[in-house]
Amino acid sequence: MRVFSLLIVGLCGLLLMLTPAAGQGQEQPLVVFVEERELQMASVTDSGIDGLTRLAQTFTDLGARTRFVRLRDPLPDETQVIVLVRPRRRLPEAFLARIWKQVEQGANLLLALDPPGHVGTNTETVGSGLDTLMTLDYGIGLQDGFVATTSFTTLTAQDLVTSFLRVSPEINNHPVIEPLITYDVPLQVWGARHLRVEPFGPDTTAFPLLFAEPVFAENDNIFRNQNPLPLELNIGSDDQGRLIIGALGENERTGTRLALLADGEMVQNAYGFGRIPASVTPEHPGNVVFAQRLAAWLLELPQSAWPELLPRFTWLRLDGLDDDWNPALQPTLNPASDASILALSLQQVRAFRNEDFLYLLIDTATSPNPNVQVVFGFDSRGAGAADTIVVANRDRIYIQPEAGAQISIPDAAFVIADSIELRLPLRVTGISSRIPSLCLNSARELAFPTPPDCIESVAVTSIGENDPAAIRFESDLLVTVISTSRINLRNGPGTNFGVITTIPNGRVFAAVGRDAAGEWIQVQNARYQGWIASFLLAPNGDLQSLPVATE
Repeated sequence: MRVFSLLIVGLCGLLLMLTPAAGQGQEQPLVVFVEERELQMASVTDSGIDGLTRLAQTFTDLGARTRFVRLRDPLPDETQVIVLVRPRRRLPEAFLARIWKQVEQGANLLLALDPPGHVGTNTETVGSGLDTLMTLDYGIGLQDGFVATTSFTTLTAQDLVTSFLRVSPEINNHPVIEPLITYDVPLQVWGARHLRVEPFGPDTTAFPLLFAEPVFAENDNIFRNQNPLPLELNIGSDDQGRLIIGALGENERTGTRLALLADGEMVQNAYGFGRIPASVTPEHPGNVVFAQRLAAWLLELPQSAWPELLPRFTWLRLDGLDDDWNPALQPTLNPASDASILALSLQQVRAFRNEDFLYLLIDTATSPNPNVQVVFGFDSRGAGAADTIVVANRDRIYIQPEAGAQISIPDAAFVIADSIELRLPLRVTGISSRIPSLCLNSARELAFPTPPDCIESVAVTSIGENDPAAIRFESDLLVTVISTSRINLRNGPGTNFGVITTIPNGRVFAAVGRDAAGEWIQVQNARYQGWIASFLLAPNGDLQSLPVATE
């Protein structure tokens, strides 16, 4: 420990002797990807699943030059951004000093560090030289725990493919994550640690960007080859609750910026930048939008020069206003409305669907009554008649079956402002081009009850877009389809059941049930609910913990 402390003191002394540069004046900024095979860093020269070519292209699309430099080699003087992703070994002090010298001279830094022990990683830990420098200069530091949900098992945590979970943007209005907050879009990580953030310090300002919740950080040695300890929440010793997964820091003295990510895979080619097979459409649009805006921030571009949101996705804010609705979308009018209460008088409905959800905007004669309730009759089977009744108000959205208990729809949304705006999953509504019936009434009993105001045959426009989040409900237990070809999603637990559709490799579902033997898993997203054979799925937890489901 005495030798290590002397190294840190010497390193800090070296940095204090450096003179910050006046700035980077190049028309085309230089982004340097640092890599070292001996440290098992992700490489910008690797176009495979672990590579960083898509992250490099993100910087190039923003007008930057990119090149790679080995860790042992000097960095070019004109370097504006340094990128180090997923070193699985600790950075030697001499090389760290070289990098930090460039930071002191004005270069911004992007670091992505996996948790110690995961997949053989022996990287930076709390109190290491890098951790000390980041804490002093940016107010951001490392934590050593492996972030897990209660659904994780030791086996799923040890495998990179099955150690994934969804994370969310922090509510702090930082421009890097602003659209992810606005449109409620999650990201995905694969084996993450967590971070600590000190928002304000001498010359420093730090911002938490991403968080996972509810989770805990396992600090015991669950990754050793011999007799690994069980993965379990230890009250009092494991951090738990809401844990930070990504953060930004700024240093006023050097005028530099740091982005620290608690997972490397979230910016690698086939993970965070993964695509739907046979297309260029991102499988994880939240990761791509985040990476694009993070790159623009590191390049210090004005926000007017930041990338537009991804095409082929529906970017619609649910706020009860029509300002972001396409004005060319034709409404279905209700000229026969005769409701005596104007706030419940149905005037028109606009409706469209993408590949995942149905969106509706309903206008009343005056501002909608806050207790308004919408009752839908959906043609979910495409037979031309209503077969599914859905009731929506500000308190609940549910399916009303002919018999039995109401069934909540956790990924539906209902907002009232100038209009009534709704989002409903297609697995419930179906994909018919018409809604057979739609009625407005009051969710609360009126002193003088009035009949519902109804409209028939509401037109639904189909647009060729995906939703930026196909899973919009809380689910710890997720599964990823693992197959070299498309697989069958069936309407029951067995090959004797009909095929609903085929699903490509890499698609993520929530796991909601299983058959008695655990050989078939019931999965769900916004578009589909069905059954997949368990051997075709990579789960992030114990599938046997799922309830036994009926067809």
